[in-house]
Order: sequence, then structure tokens, then C-alpha cells
Amino acid sequence: MLNQRLNAHYSVLALLSRAGFCGGLAVMFWFVAAYMRGQIWFTVVNYILATTMAGAAFTLAYLLLTAKDEVVVSIDATGFKHTRLTPTAIPWNVIQSVTSYIPYKSWNKTGVLLVMNPAFQQKLSIRPAERLLAWTTGYSISGSVIRLDASILDTDSDEISRVANSYISDRS
Repeated sequence: MLNQRLNAHYSVLALLSRAGFCGGLAVMFWFVAAYMRGQIWFTVVNYILATTMAGAAFTLAYLLLTAKDEVVVSIDATGFKHTRLTPTAIPWNVIQSVTSYIPYKSWNKTGVLLVMNPAFQQKLSIRPAERLLAWTTGYSISGSVIRLDASILDTDSDEISRVANSYISDRS
């Protein structure tokens, strides 16, 4: 089978909607904190939440402004590469499976599960900025499984898993 290459970019509409949602929450928390001054702890918690949501909105806006034509997920003969997650591609010989899944409290398949060899998982170098901002860019690592959020990409999770599985099936 002729293997194909897949390059996925950020979806502008998805980044705009997430930045708008986080910005709206920041304004709401700031408003609640400013007008509900009866309890000091309540005010402090709302200011912290407002600051956190504003940071997430600025992070997503920064991604929107700087990620023009940047390839986020790349699948080719060398392996599976998520540019914001790792600087190098994860080779196909350590990837056990790639499947799409439905994330918690979602209706559609927007996630990609990448199951790897546990020995390689220990050696996987993840960028420090991604460890800090993982909740804004949509990935999580638990054991030897990496969960990627494909809802902010211009390619759906079924297409990513189909192309990746063509390389995995050729390996065996």
C-alpha cells in the first residue's frame, strides 16, 4: 500500500472560539469578584480564576497569531510527530496503536489515543512549555498513552488514525 503523508494545522475557527470562551469566562469571573466583596476568599478565588482564564485566552490568541501555516501533527514514514509536544518524531516501531476516541463529556470523536511502548515512554522528551500549558493545547499523558485533542486541528481524528494505522500495518 502506498503510504501517504498527513500534515495537520491549527483550525482558525477552533482557536478563535476557545480564546473567546476563555476570555468571556475571565470577564465573568472578574465581574463577580469586583461586585461580590462580602467574602474575601470568594473574591480572591474569582480573581485567580479570572487571571487563569485570561492567561489561557492570551495563550490561544498567541497560538492563533504565530501558528500560521505551521504543521502541528505530521505523519510520514519516519513516525508520528506533534510539533508542540516533542521536537522529534516518535518512530513507528515503538507505537503500538493509534485510535480515535470520544473524550469525556463530548459527542464526537475528537481525540486521538497514541499507545506506545512503555520503555520508550520513559525516554520521551516533552517540551517544558508544553508540560506547563498542556491544558490549553489539549494533550495528556497517562502511562504509555498520549491523548491528543484533534478538535483544534483542521483534520479530524479518524483521518489521523487511518493514516497512522496504514504505517503501523505496514510495519508488521
